[in-house]
Amino acid sequence: MLTKRGNSRIEKHLVFNLPTTTHFLIVSVEKKMVRLCCAAVGMGDVFSVEFKINDHVSKLKEAIKAASELENVQWFQLQLYLAKKDNGHGAWLTEEEAADVRYGNVRQEFELLMLRLTDYECFGETFQPGEGQVHVLVLYPTDLHIAMNNYYPRVISSYVEVAGHLKETEEVKDLSSHLANMMLPPFVVLENSSGTGKTQMAFNLQVLGECEVFYIVCGTCGIGAQRVYCAFRGRASAFECCIYTDLKALNSKTVGSGEPIGTVDEIRGNTTLVVYSFILAALRGNDIVIGTASRSDVYAELARRKERGAKPFVFYLDKFPRARRLKSPFDDDEEVDPLKDAKKQLKLENKLRVTRNVILSFGLTVVTSSTNGSGKNLFVTSSHSRSGKPNLWCVMFPSLPRVNITIDSDIPVLLTEIIKHSRPLFAEIALKYEQDRPYNGSSDICSYLNEIAGALASKFRFLKRLSDEFEIAQLNLLLGSSCHVKDDKVDIIDSHFARLLEQSAFELYLNATGLWKDSNPWTCLAVPPSPSKDLLLHLTMTGGAIFPSV
Repeated sequence: MLTKRGNSRIEKHLVFNLPTTTHFLIVSVEKKMVRLCCAAVGMGDVFSVEFKINDHVSKLKEAIKAASELENVQWFQLQLYLAKKDNGHGAWLTEEEAADVRYGNVRQEFELLMLRLTDYECFGETFQPGEGQVHVLVLYPTDLHIAMNNYYPRVISSYVEVAGHLKETEEVKDLSSHLANMMLPPFVVLENSSGTGKTQMAFNLQVLGECEVFYIVCGTCGIGAQRVYCAFRGRASAFECCIYTDLKALNSKTVGSGEPIGTVDEIRGNTTLVVYSFILAALRGNDIVIGTASRSDVYAELARRKERGAKPFVFYLDKFPRARRLKSPFDDDEEVDPLKDAKKQLKLENKLRVTRNVILSFGLTVVTSSTNGSGKNLFVTSSHSRSGKPNLWCVMFPSLPRVNITIDSDIPVLLTEIIKHSRPLFAEIALKYEQDRPYNGSSDICSYLNEIAGALASKFRFLKRLSDEFEIAQLNLLLGSSCHVKDDKVDIIDSHFARLLEQSAFELYLNATGLWKDSNPWTCLAVPPSPSKDLLLHLTMTGGAIFPSV
């Protein structure tokens, strides 16, 4: 019989009914907590995790996943091997020896962990981790699948259907024409706040047909993510694995320097990388990425595409992550180690810079789509001319078309116009509310609108997790003020629903001092969207009888 008590150190109790007495003998079995050293095969990454040694290996996979920087790799995709020589019968590997283990021989030379660690003799009662030992080899997915997940056909078809209505809009045609005729490696940035149709734009471009669009989600595709992101989770995971693996190779050349890595010129100096194989598979239309590829392989495929008159190929990097993951500035209850934080910051920026520049290094067209400024702000000025003459850096497209939503004729005309003049995300939420609680004409239309705005206000706030930043930014919007960007790694629209000051596409140039526009230093300004473009946002910000204004 198994029971459980509140003592967190005692997880189980074995209870025996002895035949010679009516009493019970209770024997407690403690779960021993140990710190295991893990090494990622082929990546050179060594890290430690705390683990209850008689838990199942699946729990260890979850702990390793939590400690990993690969956001889109799932715990069940990991394979764990006992890091002992002679197929589990020799000595523990050292960190140096673990770094030399390769994908090709790990399955033959090491024992796969499948049960509980206590089922393996080396993890018995006397086990004590030693300095410099590696206990677990972590094998990330080696067959990297980049095809779209076929379990989400209805989600994809809905985006394609909307794209059929939007493909002839001015915003889509302008962007498509620009991408189809780009002659230089500068990239395109779609930067706007949440719910404005950035993901939809990838499908708009594909349906219009001037370009071949390869869509990659760069942000997390985990629990709570939009279903369209889940349809491309495998591709996101594969791309992330490739980038993370190659970062080790790039870092090895500048180890200890503290210098940023990932410039286009630096990447071009690497003849072979794993991510080259990803790019090659995308260009060929293959579903699986295998091993590494050379730059010459990619150039040869680009030449073949040109010979057969293939469409321009566009890598669409959606949900491009923000290059700063610090706590909210309003949270001052915990101290931050500046040196440790700086190292994490540099590591994140290097990863994002390589993510964008490895594709640009082939002269391929890249679109970064995000609610933050990282796509355009990750540059290394030392790699550019200091003569004072700016070079074309990127082209900004701050405006997107409104989604053409079919609205039931029974909906009041006033509400119909409000929905049509709101950003797509808010319009869809309002329509869902109206469908669940349709207006029956028995009450005043203004009261009904107030109820809708009150219900939507809490949803809009929930969409932004940094609540303090969100509410102060919303107050600025309510007052009609513009906001200067203090942290150029984030940009102001990341934390709320503003937009950039510019309304139409514009070019940004880069020199040794930073970004320039129209021969002047460029400053990013965020402003409230006009009421004609975002009525639901303005209605919720102004407040009502049943909810506050911010």
